[in-house]
Amino acid sequence: MLCFITMAPRRRPREGVAEQATRQEAGDAPPPQQTQPLPQDAHSGIVPPPPPPPPQAAQGLDLTRARFVELGRYAPQIMADESLRTQQFMRGLRPELRQALIVARVTDVDAAYQTATALEADTLRTRARSAEVQT
Repeated sequence: MLCFITMAPRRRPREGVAEQATRQEAGDAPPPQQTQPLPQDAHSGIVPPPPPPPPQAAQGLDLTRARFVELGRYAPQIMADESLRTQQFMRGLRPELRQALIVARVTDVDAAYQTATALEADTLRTRARSAEVQT
């Protein structure tokens, strides 16, 4: 029976570790980072950070459109054809927006974007009104 024993290769020290040790030995180590105390409420508990602001319609769709254009460079055959480009853009939208754009027979990306932005703004206004009524 023949048995081979292999050893794992030696690891090189991470960059900066030797430099850090040398600096500490020389006495010119960077000062320790100072942390600020967390804010506390009246019950001595930690106060959570404020919630993020609600997304705005235009902001979300602007990001969707920017990402669509950014990724479009990987699919030049789709970006060359207006109809395919519009269909692909609409596939990235929420189902209710996509359905409304299909009913509206939108034929280009700019019209799809403008219509989706208007629909999203209307949806946010409706939600805000219904929240006011409930409170």
